[in-house]
Amino acid sequence: MEQEQKINNLPVFAQLSDLSDQQPVTTDPVPVKFNTNDFISGVKHNEENNPEDIEIVSDGIYFIVAAGQVGRTSGSLLRFIDLWLSVNDRDVPNSNVRASVPSSLVVGDTYVLVCQAVMPFKAGDIIKVMMSVSAINNGMGLLTTKPLNEPVIPSIIFSMYRV
Repeated sequence: MEQEQKINNLPVFAQLSDLSDQQPVTTDPVPVKFNTNDFISGVKHNEENNPEDIEIVSDGIYFIVAAGQVGRTSGSLLRFIDLWLSVNDRDVPNSNVRASVPSSLVVGDTYVLVCQAVMPFKAGDIIKVMMSVSAINNGMGLLTTKPLNEPVIPSIIFSMYRV
């Protein structure tokens, strides 16, 4: 069983991130993109051609965490952002989480919204992280932060591994 859980003698896992702001221009659901493969083994992801698609290579039960840096670039009214999982273009039940961006949040501030799941996948399944915003006129979305003398804070970090 130990050998079955490994491909090329490494555990099956992925750590992806995105170093750009993702601010939807629609209130309809949109896929989250990942432009960096931080570490990946036994999972397919092409950050250039299909940056929103994460493909399962081998059947199994996987633990997934998607953590986005929620914020806005203007405005002060209460707004919402939702984050959930989709598999093969079907929303995963009970995976949606919502952040309320209150009027007290200062423009440029962010906080983390975490979506997670443990579920079985088949080889060839395509996972996407989806998001929607309640308004488009205030730069609401996932924001990258570049602190002085520290590593960049990606707009989102996605981690998964086969258990």
